[in-house]
Amino acid sequence: MRSLLTCCLMMLAACEPSDAPPRPVPVEAPAPLLEAHAAYREGDLERMAARVHATLALSDASDLARANALALLEAGYAAGGGRLPAAEALPEGVRDLRVMHLRKQEPTGVTWQLAVRGVADAADTVRGLRVLRGDAVVLDSAAGVGAWSVEPEDDGGHFYELEGPERAAPLDEGAYWIELGTDRTTTLPFVLGGVTAFGAPRVESPAPGEITGPRPTLRFEDYRSPTHQPWEPRTLGAWIVPAPVRSPWRPAWSFWTDRPHSAPAAIDRTLPPGDYWFGLTFGESRRFGPLTLVRASRVAVPFRVGG
Repeated sequence: MRSLLTCCLMMLAACEPSDAPPRPVPVEAPAPLLEAHAAYREGDLERMAARVHATLALSDASDLARANALALLEAGYAAGGGRLPAAEALPEGVRDLRVMHLRKQEPTGVTWQLAVRGVADAADTVRGLRVLRGDAVVLDSAAGVGAWSVEPEDDGGHFYELEGPERAAPLDEGAYWIELGTDRTTTLPFVLGGVTAFGAPRVESPAPGEITGPRPTLRFEDYRSPTHQPWEPRTLGAWIVPAPVRSPWRPAWSFWTDRPHSAPAAIDRTLPPGDYWFGLTFGESRRFGPLTLVRASRVAVPFRVGG
């Protein structure tokens, strides 16, 4: 029986154009990659994930080795039902930590954004947050790389978020780390892999620039991204916010569900005349240790309520 490493190499080679030169096959794969495959064969998904992360963290790993490591990661997620265990855990007082890789589509174009968010017991439980890729700082709450906010929740907890700047292209897949500052610093490794969205939900109503009544009916598709897997839970967030959007923004109406659907939604309040944005965000998630990684697709449509 061929090993998964051999099969993945064959699949990568088959994807090359017929007139392309053959990919060079390394004489020896990186040691962490061989260890990751051995762990997968043994059913040790925790070690497999850790060694895939180590492979992707190598500065001299070839493109072929990196692609193979990411393919193995997907096989591990499938074997684990969308969950990969890890030795690390969230610090005391931190209830949830999510990494959202967001594709944002508006009439003027498409951008990508990374956001880290969660819920903690108190406003000062999380005192700082950084996202690193090797020595490169991706987000840093203390240095102002990204917008940092903490807000109270209805249940007594506090929602915290570090929202990165918009980018013209998605973030590169690979090995990343989160440094979470509480009463100590907790380092949480993760792989940004398989969570890049390349599509957006379709909105049927309102159309861009449409003039509606004070209670518009919202119609949209029940969206699944092209790379959605059966083991990935889905969520839907919908909102209407006055334009121009101000920070911090407050929706005039919002809705969230972990059972997305395409049934038309009639808002339950009357909107004053003016300009608005209607937005939809579909999320598809997987678990890397204590972190939830979210592939998010958002579309925003401008419209106007007549008066």
